[in-house]
Amino acid sequence: MKKMFAMLAAMIFAGVGAVEFYIPAKDMSYDTDDWGCSTSGVLVSKKPKVVASGSYAAPAAGKYTVWVNTETRNEGWRKGQIKINGAPFGKFGDEKMKDYTEPKGYWKKMLMPFEVKAAGEIIKIEIVDAGKSSVRFGGVILSDNPAFDPAKFDGNVREDLDALENAE
Repeated sequence: MKKMFAMLAAMIFAGVGAVEFYIPAKDMSYDTDDWGCSTSGVLVSKKPKVVASGSYAAPAAGKYTVWVNTETRNEGWRKGQIKINGAPFGKFGDEKMKDYTEPKGYWKKMLMPFEVKAAGEIIKIEIVDAGKSSVRFGGVILSDNPAFDPAKFDGNVREDLDALENAE
């Protein structure tokens, strides 16, 4: 079922003209034969080439930076791909962490911005396992503020965003 940003747990943060919206992985549509969902809301693919997706109405026009939350532990083979409106938008999960003392989850910035032409425009987001399975995906943030960095949140940004979402 398609979900709208306003109905789903999409977050719009007040800022000086900035809009960031958050799509938790657990709120996307996925086949439970293909994906597992951890108690923290992270989706883990069970086999290669499976897709989790959702369609959302954008709250505002603009150019958005795309951030994907993922987890990896130096394997290098847990690879995912994000597609927006059917077009490949970037890969994640293929970076090695410096060491095991880093947080499990991290946010990866996709290299190119995504343009929304009008408020209410429907955006289809797909997460595809592009590796050998077991890609770990925690959520997506779209921000029209190029300086926004979810890694600068205190604590676990996914938990902070979920807490804000549940308070609404």
